[in-house]
Parts: sequence; C-alpha cells; structure tokens
Amino acid sequence: MYSPESVLGMPDYKTYRAKYHTSTSELAEIANRAKPGILVFYHTSGRGPNGRIPYEQLLREIQKTYRGRSGDRPRPRSILKKPGAPPQCGEEY
Repeated sequence: MYSPESVLGMPDYKTYRAKYHTSTSELAEIANRAKPGILVFYHTSGRGPNGRIPYEQLLREIQKTYRGRSGDRPRPRSILKKPGAPPQCGEEY
C-alpha cells in the first residue's frame, strides 16, 4: 500500500506504482465493499518529500473514505505467534 504523496526518482514511477501496488484510497474502497471486522495493513511502501511517510498519515488517508474499524498494525511476531505463547522481547499484549 502506498500514499499518493509518495515519490521516487525513477522513470514512470506513477505508472509503476499504480500497476503493482494499492493506494490508500483504493484500499479504503476495497475495505468498504468487503466490510472486514477490522482492517489491518502491514506492508507499506514509499517515501514522501521528507522521508518515510508516517503510519499515522496512511491511516488518515484511509479513514477519509473507509468508515469501518482500523487501528494499530500488529507487530510481525504477533502475527506468527502461537496462541498462549509468552510475549517476546519488546512485544506488548
């Protein structure tokens, strides 16, 4: 997923982005149709003019259109963690 504000110094960047990635607004439209219990996104890409685009900005862009529940992204370890296993260093539950 990427923000429309992302930039990259390569030819045809916008064409590449649109062909191989989903924008925040496209994700919001898909989620509105799918109506998930909670929308979780974890694979974001792109840099803005001032560096990496903050997670909070991506969330705001999605919430302009998506009216369902969305929130904190899970840490990768918590996705793969077996139920009932103790937390790993740095994880919060």
